[in-house]
Amino acid sequence: MTSINEEKLLGQLIQKLLLKLEYNPRAQQLITRTEQLKEEQPQITQFLMNLTNFKDTLRISNQDTQLVQASRTSSTYRQIRNNSINTEGYRTMRSFDRSPLSPQPFEDRLSVTQSLSNQYYRPNSQGKPIIGEPSPPPPMREISYKFHSEYHGIGAQVKGKQVKQVLNTEGNLALIGPSIYGNGLIRDSNLKLLIRSCQNQNIRYPMALGISDQKRVKEKLYQKDSEGCYFLNSHGYITSENQSKIKCGKRFYNGSYVELKFKPFQSELHITIDDGEPIIIKISLSQSKLIYFTVRLGDLHDAIEIM
Repeated sequence: MTSINEEKLLGQLIQKLLLKLEYNPRAQQLITRTEQLKEEQPQITQFLMNLTNFKDTLRISNQDTQLVQASRTSSTYRQIRNNSINTEGYRTMRSFDRSPLSPQPFEDRLSVTQSLSNQYYRPNSQGKPIIGEPSPPPPMREISYKFHSEYHGIGAQVKGKQVKQVLNTEGNLALIGPSIYGNGLIRDSNLKLLIRSCQNQNIRYPMALGISDQKRVKEKLYQKDSEGCYFLNSHGYITSENQSKIKCGKRFYNGSYVELKFKPFQSELHITIDDGEPIIIKISLSQSKLIYFTVRLGDLHDAIEIM
């Protein structure tokens, strides 16, 4: 048991010792100040000598020292030090860079704030601000087309993505839903068709592909060639609303693949046969129209399938 005087003396010696020594954060060890204390007392000198005698007991053994040095040269240690500099160029806080008793440097306090704020607001490569972690845009939902169960002529038989003429009636139209223009809807639309069977015997109303105004073709019960239709027929003629037929010379047959591209912003319908050059048809649009992709069957057993 130590006396009260000894405890007070020990406290004074430790206080003097802390003034005489300072902590080097880089070397991670205590070093003696270069400046001498103004008051040197024999008790302090004796106390330092006693500490020197026991310094071996405070040192890390050579084997432990080698392990520490080896761990510092390992890839994990280098990776940790490299990761201490974040992608934004701000220095992050490392506890072994300073004494536990020393105040936190201002730059470290600032780096923590900046690192956190960078997760919610940081410039991208174009210099434009990004709020929050940017998320990829949701994928565009692919439109599933099929032949309308009601909007077709009496001689056409509709089964989902297929239509076939089963009655010997002329010019059966079949509309493909959903609509592609009207009721506030305006967008580019694509559709690919496979000609399963094209008899190509009907001279007056041969098979045709294109678009139509549902409100107009409904007036004639989806039969024959009505106003409001824009077609390319199997004989190589273009028929447009309120215009005479135009021969383009491009035809389709059994097994042909035909792609329809509706471009309302350009007021155009593009028709491509078997990856050839597109046929461009100028169309007239108005807010009163309700536009659908449309096919016309010309002969018995004509058949078309949506791809």
